[in-house]
Amino acid sequence: MSINTSLPCLLLLISLFLCRQADAQAMWLVLIFGDKAASEQFHFSIDAGLNVSNLNGFEDGGTKQGINYGVGAHLKLSDRWSLVSEFKPFSTKGVRNVENPIELPEEAVDSEVKSKVNLNYLDIPVLAQYWLNDGLYFSTGSQISFLLSARQRTSIILSDGTTVDVRQDLKDYFRGIDFIIPLETGYKFILNEEKNKQLDVRLRYNFGLSEVFEADTGLSARTSTFQLILTLPFLKAEGE
Repeated sequence: MSINTSLPCLLLLISLFLCRQADAQAMWLVLIFGDKAASEQFHFSIDAGLNVSNLNGFEDGGTKQGINYGVGAHLKLSDRWSLVSEFKPFSTKGVRNVENPIELPEEAVDSEVKSKVNLNYLDIPVLAQYWLNDGLYFSTGSQISFLLSARQRTSIILSDGTTVDVRQDLKDYFRGIDFIIPLETGYKFILNEEKNKQLDVRLRYNFGLSEVFEADTGLSARTSTFQLILTLPFLKAEGE
Protein backbone atom coordinates (compact mmCIF):
# COMPACT_ATOMS: atom_id res chain seq x y z
CA MET A 1 0.00 0.00 0.00
CA SER A 2 1.51 3.32 -1.04
CA ILE A 3 0.54 6.52 0.74
CA ASN A 4 1.06 9.87 -0.91
CA THR A 5 3.78 12.04 0.63
CA SER A 6 1.24 14.87 0.99
CA LEU A 7 -0.55 12.95 3.76
CA PRO A 8 1.76 14.12 6.60
CA CYS A 9 1.03 17.73 5.59
CA LEU A 10 -2.69 16.99 5.50
CA LEU A 11 -2.46 15.38 8.94
CA LEU A 12 -0.75 18.51 10.29
CA LEU A 13 -3.50 20.71 8.83
CA ILE A 14 -6.13 18.49 10.45
CA SER A 15 -4.35 18.85 13.81
CA LEU A 16 -4.30 22.64 13.50
CA PHE A 17 -7.97 22.64 12.46
CA LEU A 18 -8.95 20.57 15.49
CA CYS A 19 -7.10 22.83 17.90
CA ARG A 20 -8.58 25.96 16.28
CA GLN A 21 -12.16 24.67 16.37
CA ALA A 22 -12.13 22.98 19.78
CA ASP A 23 -12.88 25.95 22.06
CA ALA A 24 -15.75 27.24 19.91
CA GLN A 25 -17.29 23.79 19.58
CA ALA A 26 -16.87 23.14 23.31
CA MET A 27 -18.63 26.42 24.15
CA TRP A 28 -21.68 25.52 22.06
CA LEU A 29 -21.86 21.99 23.44
CA VAL A 30 -21.62 23.20 27.03
CA LEU A 31 -24.32 25.82 26.36
CA ILE A 32 -26.63 23.14 24.92
CA PHE A 33 -25.90 20.21 27.24
CA GLY A 34 -24.41 21.88 30.34
CA ASP A 35 -21.18 21.28 32.24
CA LYS A 36 -22.01 17.61 32.76
CA ALA A 37 -21.34 17.08 29.07
CA ALA A 38 -17.68 18.02 29.54
CA SER A 39 -16.66 15.63 32.31
CA GLU A 40 -14.61 12.42 32.40
CA GLN A 41 -17.88 10.51 32.87
CA PHE A 42 -19.50 11.93 29.74
CA HIS A 43 -18.15 14.28 27.10
CA PHE A 44 -18.15 15.05 23.41
CA SER A 45 -15.26 15.19 20.96
CA ILE A 46 -14.42 16.42 17.50
CA ASP A 47 -12.85 13.76 15.25
CA ALA A 48 -11.02 14.10 11.95
CA GLY A 49 -8.52 12.04 10.03
CA LEU A 50 -7.51 10.16 6.91
CA ASN A 51 -9.10 7.25 5.05
CA VAL A 52 -7.12 4.76 2.96
CA SER A 53 -9.79 2.63 1.30
CA ASN A 54 -10.37 -0.05 -1.30
CA LEU A 55 -13.20 -2.16 -2.67
CA ASN A 56 -12.41 -5.83 -2.15
CA GLY A 57 -13.60 -7.58 -5.30
CA PHE A 58 -11.78 -5.48 -7.89
CA GLU A 59 -8.54 -7.34 -8.63
CA ASP A 60 -6.99 -4.40 -10.47
CA GLY A 61 -8.13 -1.73 -8.02
CA GLY A 62 -5.74 0.46 -6.04
CA THR A 63 -6.22 2.16 -2.69
CA LYS A 64 -7.84 5.60 -2.59
CA GLN A 65 -7.12 8.31 -0.04
CA GLY A 66 -9.81 10.44 1.56
CA ILE A 67 -10.82 12.08 4.83
CA ASN A 68 -13.25 11.47 7.68
CA TYR A 69 -14.79 14.10 9.94
CA GLY A 70 -17.45 14.23 12.64
CA VAL A 71 -18.23 14.27 16.35
CA GLY A 72 -18.20 11.64 19.09
CA ALA A 73 -19.97 11.04 22.42
CA HIS A 74 -17.97 9.25 25.14
CA LEU A 75 -19.60 7.55 28.14
CA LYS A 76 -17.35 6.10 30.86
CA LEU A 77 -18.85 2.85 32.17
CA SER A 78 -16.06 1.85 34.56
CA ASP A 79 -12.32 2.32 35.08
CA ARG A 80 -11.65 0.02 32.11
CA TRP A 81 -14.68 0.31 29.85
CA SER A 82 -16.21 3.16 27.84
CA LEU A 83 -18.95 3.38 25.23
CA VAL A 84 -18.26 5.63 22.24
CA SER A 85 -20.77 6.59 19.54
CA GLU A 86 -19.82 8.76 16.58
CA PHE A 87 -21.58 10.73 13.86
CA LYS A 88 -19.42 11.28 10.78
CA PRO A 89 -21.30 12.96 7.93
CA PHE A 90 -18.21 13.09 5.75
CA SER A 91 -16.26 9.88 5.12
CA THR A 92 -14.80 9.48 1.62
CA LYS A 93 -13.96 6.02 0.33
CA GLY A 94 -13.63 4.22 -2.98
CA VAL A 95 -11.08 2.71 -5.33
CA ARG A 96 -8.80 3.95 -8.12
CA ASN A 97 -7.32 2.46 -11.31
CA VAL A 98 -10.28 0.13 -11.66
CA GLU A 99 -12.22 -1.23 -14.61
CA ASN A 100 -15.24 0.98 -15.22
CA PRO A 101 -18.41 -0.18 -13.46
CA ILE A 102 -20.54 1.54 -16.14
CA GLU A 103 -20.07 1.75 -19.86
CA LEU A 104 -17.94 4.54 -21.33
CA PRO A 105 -18.62 6.50 -24.53
CA GLU A 106 -17.88 4.61 -27.78
CA GLU A 107 -14.89 6.81 -28.63
CA ALA A 108 -13.12 5.59 -25.48
CA VAL A 109 -13.24 1.87 -26.33
CA ASP A 110 -9.80 1.73 -27.97
CA SER A 111 -8.18 4.40 -25.82
CA GLU A 112 -6.06 4.28 -22.66
CA VAL A 113 -8.43 4.60 -19.71
CA LYS A 114 -7.85 5.27 -15.99
CA SER A 115 -10.83 5.36 -13.64
CA LYS A 116 -11.57 6.22 -10.01
CA VAL A 117 -14.71 5.55 -8.00
CA ASN A 118 -15.47 8.17 -5.32
CA LEU A 119 -17.89 7.21 -2.54
CA ASN A 120 -19.04 9.47 0.28
CA TYR A 121 -20.72 7.88 3.31
CA LEU A 122 -22.31 9.03 6.53
CA ASP A 123 -20.74 6.73 9.13
CA ILE A 124 -22.36 5.94 12.50
CA PRO A 125 -20.09 3.63 14.54
CA VAL A 126 -20.83 2.47 18.11
CA LEU A 127 -17.75 1.13 19.90
CA ALA A 128 -16.99 -0.60 23.17
CA GLN A 129 -13.64 0.75 24.37
CA TYR A 130 -11.35 -1.18 26.72
CA TRP A 131 -8.52 0.72 28.45
CA LEU A 132 -5.34 -1.27 29.10
CA ASN A 133 -3.92 1.62 31.13
CA ASP A 134 -4.30 5.42 31.35
CA GLY A 135 -3.16 5.88 27.75
CA LEU A 136 -3.65 2.75 25.62
CA TYR A 137 -7.02 1.32 24.62
CA PHE A 138 -8.66 -1.05 22.15
CA SER A 139 -12.13 -0.72 20.61
CA THR A 140 -14.57 -2.72 18.55
CA GLY A 141 -18.26 -2.67 17.80
CA SER A 142 -20.50 -2.14 14.80
CA GLN A 143 -21.08 0.58 12.22
CA ILE A 144 -23.83 1.46 9.81
CA SER A 145 -22.91 3.64 6.84
CA PHE A 146 -25.34 5.49 4.57
CA LEU A 147 -24.27 6.23 1.01
CA LEU A 148 -24.55 9.94 0.20
CA SER A 149 -22.95 9.99 -3.23
CA ALA A 150 -21.13 7.72 -5.70
CA ARG A 151 -19.32 8.99 -8.76
CA GLN A 152 -16.94 7.61 -11.34
CA ARG A 153 -14.22 9.84 -12.75
CA THR A 154 -12.45 8.56 -15.84
CA SER A 155 -9.47 10.14 -17.60
CA ILE A 156 -9.57 9.04 -21.23
CA ILE A 157 -6.49 9.40 -23.41
CA LEU A 158 -7.64 9.28 -27.02
CA SER A 159 -5.56 7.95 -29.91
CA ASP A 160 -4.58 11.49 -30.94
CA GLY A 161 -3.19 12.19 -27.43
CA THR A 162 -6.15 14.29 -26.27
CA THR A 163 -7.16 13.78 -22.62
CA VAL A 164 -10.85 13.90 -21.73
CA ASP A 165 -12.37 13.69 -18.21
CA VAL A 166 -15.69 11.87 -17.98
CA ARG A 167 -17.69 12.07 -14.73
CA GLN A 168 -20.64 9.77 -14.20
CA ASP A 169 -23.11 9.30 -11.34
CA LEU A 170 -22.99 5.75 -9.93
CA LYS A 171 -25.37 6.05 -6.99
CA ASP A 172 -28.03 3.84 -8.59
CA TYR A 173 -25.42 1.08 -8.92
CA PHE A 174 -24.67 0.99 -5.17
CA ARG A 175 -26.73 -0.11 -2.20
CA GLY A 176 -27.67 2.67 0.19
CA ILE A 177 -26.51 0.99 3.40
CA ASP A 178 -23.25 -0.72 4.36
CA PHE A 179 -22.70 -2.72 7.57
CA ILE A 180 -19.18 -2.68 9.01
CA ILE A 181 -17.12 -4.12 11.87
CA PRO A 182 -14.55 -1.57 13.18
CA LEU A 183 -11.36 -2.74 14.96
CA GLU A 184 -9.32 -0.01 16.63
CA THR A 185 -6.35 0.77 18.83
CA GLY A 186 -5.72 4.22 20.25
CA TYR A 187 -3.54 6.21 22.60
CA LYS A 188 -4.38 9.28 24.71
CA PHE A 189 -1.79 12.07 24.88
CA ILE A 190 -1.95 14.79 27.56
CA LEU A 191 -1.36 18.17 25.92
CA ASN A 192 -1.98 20.37 28.99
CA GLU A 193 -2.74 18.74 32.33
CA GLU A 194 -3.98 21.90 34.08
CA LYS A 195 -6.43 22.76 31.31
CA ASN A 196 -7.31 19.08 30.81
CA LYS A 197 -6.38 19.22 27.13
CA GLN A 198 -6.00 15.80 25.52
CA LEU A 199 -5.50 14.36 22.05
CA ASP A 200 -6.27 10.78 21.06
CA VAL A 201 -4.50 9.19 18.09
CA ARG A 202 -6.48 6.22 16.79
CA LEU A 203 -5.78 3.62 14.10
CA ARG A 204 -8.94 1.86 12.91
CA TYR A 205 -9.69 -0.82 10.35
CA ASN A 206 -13.24 -1.02 9.01
CA PHE A 207 -14.16 -4.42 7.60
CA GLY A 208 -17.20 -4.26 5.33
CA LEU A 209 -19.72 -7.08 5.77
CA SER A 210 -22.18 -6.06 3.08
CA GLU A 211 -22.21 -6.29 -0.69
CA VAL A 212 -22.00 -2.68 -1.87
CA PHE A 213 -23.32 -3.12 -5.43
CA GLU A 214 -26.93 -3.68 -6.37
CA ALA A 215 -27.66 -7.28 -7.43
CA ASP A 216 -28.68 -6.41 -11.00
CA THR A 217 -25.30 -4.81 -11.79
CA GLY A 218 -23.48 -8.14 -11.90
CA LEU A 219 -20.67 -6.60 -9.82
CA SER A 220 -19.44 -7.68 -6.39
CA ALA A 221 -17.31 -5.83 -3.82
CA ARG A 222 -17.04 -4.97 -0.13
CA THR A 223 -15.50 -1.90 1.48
CA SER A 224 -12.15 -2.08 3.25
CA THR A 225 -10.89 1.07 4.99
CA PHE A 226 -7.96 1.99 7.21
CA GLN A 227 -8.50 5.20 9.21
CA LEU A 228 -6.04 7.39 11.08
CA ILE A 229 -8.19 9.51 13.41
CA LEU A 230 -7.31 12.45 15.66
CA THR A 231 -9.82 12.94 18.49
CA LEU A 232 -9.94 16.12 20.59
CA PRO A 233 -12.21 15.70 23.67
CA PHE A 234 -14.17 18.61 25.16
CA LEU A 235 -13.32 18.44 28.88
CA LYS A 236 -13.59 20.99 31.69
CA ALA A 237 -10.31 22.27 33.14
CA GLU A 238 -9.39 21.05 36.57
CA GLY A 239 -11.13 23.03 39.32
CA GLU A 240 -13.96 24.32 37.11
